[in-house]
Amino acid sequence: FESLDEEAQKLAMTAWIWGIQAEEGNVQRLVKLVDVSVQENVRIKTTKLRELKQKRDFNIVNFIASEVHERAEATYGRGKSIFDLWRDYSKADNSVQEIINENTTDFNKWQILVGKISEIKEKSSEFVNNYDESMEVGGEVSFPMTSYYTESNYNIGRPTWVWKRTDGAKKFGLDSEAEEKWANILQDLADENNVAKITMSEEDNETNTSFDIDGMKKEYKTQEIMLWGKNFLGNSEIKFEYYMNGKYSSYPDFVMKDTFGRIHIFEVKSMNRSAGINMDDELYREKIKELEKAYKRASELTNQIFYIPIDGRNGWEIMQYIDGKEMPPLDENSFKEFILSGK
Repeated sequence: FESLDEEAQKLAMTAWIWGIQAEEGNVQRLVKLVDVSVQENVRIKTTKLRELKQKRDFNIVNFIASEVHERAEATYGRGKSIFDLWRDYSKADNSVQEIINENTTDFNKWQILVGKISEIKEKSSEFVNNYDESMEVGGEVSFPMTSYYTESNYNIGRPTWVWKRTDGAKKFGLDSEAEEKWANILQDLADENNVAKITMSEEDNETNTSFDIDGMKKEYKTQEIMLWGKNFLGNSEIKFEYYMNGKYSSYPDFVMKDTFGRIHIFEVKSMNRSAGINMDDELYREKIKELEKAYKRASELTNQIFYIPIDGRNGWEIMQYIDGKEMPPLDENSFKEFILSGK
């Protein structure tokens, strides 16, 4: 080694790693609110789903008795091995397991309850999926102070909204082509001053004049923040629970406050997915149907306006839910007219 020249020594001590460099689309970008006052001015009520054990008139003992308790004790669970029972128990969701755990006093009781786990699961699903009974307001939240997203092929450039990038860049990544289109529709509304806004003092913007305590003239800058933005997943609490063979949370894509003080919540979808129908397409449509049910009920509980804008081959079909009612579908023009009218 000592006999090598300096360049050869450096080469000998260099480790080389071969691999594929991450594409630009995998880069994470950090964002933060333009100002903390956004959180004071945009308040969003979320919803959550209660579980069967929280149902006021549900009692597991009475439920078993209604299924003929004597026969249940004699037969349910007795024909299965402990391994089969445990397998059935393990496949149940947490809410069903909790019902069994909280009502188990000994192995015999556990055996009976797990023997009836199919009936308990069916009853639980029936209750949670009935949003008139199970849905309630979860709390009041806003955009988080900081968030992040992953770069993609879709973006919006220089939006006037609640976010700014920590690196100072003006372009923001989005999740899909449909989101990109919808974001530009909301930006059009902001450009036309049809979105609520707040004005704050900040440098590098329009100059205004005031006087300090000594009567000396001073200049300051103001910035208008339009109250709309992407609901980036990082740190977000803006979510609404729904049921689809289990509880899930919908994190809507965008939130906007209009000049009449109304909160608008948008979950953007697209039917321009593929030419053929496959299982993924069917699940996608099923999710949309469940969201329609959930958003309809949430609109009644929260007094917020919910939308599922669907990007199709013939343009936008915008499902709208107000005060627990499903309104006639809107297109892009009628949606903008609704925002402008305040009705």
